[in-house]
Parts: sequence; C-alpha cells; structure tokens
Amino acid sequence: MGPVFWVLLETSITKGFKAAVAFDLGVMFADVCFIGVCYLGSFQLLEDDQNKQGLFVLGGTILLLYGLFSWINRNKKSVTLNLKSEEGIDILKRLLKEADVLIENFKYGTMDSYGISDEWREKEAPQLIHCQITGYGGRGPRGKTRV
Repeated sequence: MGPVFWVLLETSITKGFKAAVAFDLGVMFADVCFIGVCYLGSFQLLEDDQNKQGLFVLGGTILLLYGLFSWINRNKKSVTLNLKSEEGIDILKRLLKEADVLIENFKYGTMDSYGISDEWREKEAPQLIHCQITGYGGRGPRGKTRV
C-alpha cells in the first residue's frame, strides 16, 4: 500500500464516493500511460543495436544535476511547533523576528489570536513578508468557515 491508497481513502472520506472513483480512475489512467511509455521506450532501446551516446550523456547529466541539487539542499532544517501552548507561540515569535517570509493558511484571525497581529509584525519583525492563504477569503460571507 502506497501513498496513493491513503490519499484515496482520505478523498473518499472527505469528498465522497464519486470523487474517490474519479481519483481512482485518474490513477489507473496514469499507470496505464506510464506502463505504455516504459514499454515503448524500452522496446525502441532494445531494437536499436547501435550505442547512442546521447542517452549516456543525458543520464549522466540528470544524475549530476540531482546530486548537485541534493548537495545544495542538504542542511535544510524543519521545526514542528505546538501553537496551542505558550512555549510554541514564543518560539514562533522568536523565529519570525529572524525570518524573511511567513506563509500561513489558518482561517482569518487565527494569527491575531496567537498575538501575532499586523501591529506586532510591524513593530517586532518589520522585515517580514506575510502571505495569508485562506479557502474563502478573509472578509467574505464564508470568511470564518473552516476548509
């Protein structure tokens, strides 16, 4: 069981049976396309007897770029905070004072309830670029609705 199975379960629970069937049909179609491309690609490689240097160069370039990308991104760090505790909110405030960008997708007003209002950001973290993503907007008729 892979991640697609769990996404299928989640889709069937949250969106209903029809959405899960549509998702499953999409996954099956993608699998059929993938198998077809692999079959045709390997068939053409096996049928052609001559060495194609371009394939070796392309494969080596892809491996080199992947290795370079992995090496550049090797020291990334992540943090999990419990924002229902005062300690978690304090840690978040300390991090925001040093951060450049804050992207959050809480419902409108949640950051204010944590004490991280527009006024706090202007005073304590003026360098911070704040991006708020909400499902229904902040001030519309469904602005307080959970997504």
